[in-house]
Amino acid sequence: MKKAVSVLCFVLLFAVAISPLCFAQGENYDTLTDWNIRIAVPDGTTAVLKGSEYYIYAQHEGSIPYVMLRTYRYDSVDQFLSDFTEYMKGQYSDLRVVSEAQPRLVGDKQCREIDYTYQVSGYDVKDRRIVMSVDGLVYVFTSKEIESNGMTIGSMLDDVVANCNFLSESGSAEEVAEEAAEESGSTGLADAYVYT
Repeated sequence: MKKAVSVLCFVLLFAVAISPLCFAQGENYDTLTDWNIRIAVPDGTTAVLKGSEYYIYAQHEGSIPYVMLRTYRYDSVDQFLSDFTEYMKGQYSDLRVVSEAQPRLVGDKQCREIDYTYQVSGYDVKDRRIVMSVDGLVYVFTSKEIESNGMTIGSMLDDVVANCNFLSESGSAEEVAEEAAEESGSTGLADAYVYT
């Protein structure tokens, strides 16, 4: 019996050693455990957590164009959008609401989108906000672009929203990292960054 177990262990170890590791291409994830969300980071971008804001820079770190995520504790998306638009008017004297808040389905997520425009350093900024409420948090996904300078992101905002996953409240950071490793096909080293 001991010999059979030893042979079985040897065969398993040998099989693992010679089999190629399978990593899903384009499957880079960041897990923000305090916000109960896992974000699929598009290839060729740079993702950075800065305080209470999570950025995915499409061209150069620290500058437009980018996608940003921030969460708020709010009772309703409608109340948030009303208060947020008032806040934006205080920040940008030339703020225009290009598109009032509209219901949207992004991937399998029920959202609301509102679009703004205003000027920064003489350039027209296109500012899109996709907002949803999950488990008591309002998630605000933002994109900022300057189309006249070629500082655009294509469908990146919609892709980030569609491909994000909300986590269970009971999942610890270690459990989230283990889940990420299993989903990516990794054998011990997670392909996810875990932020807490």
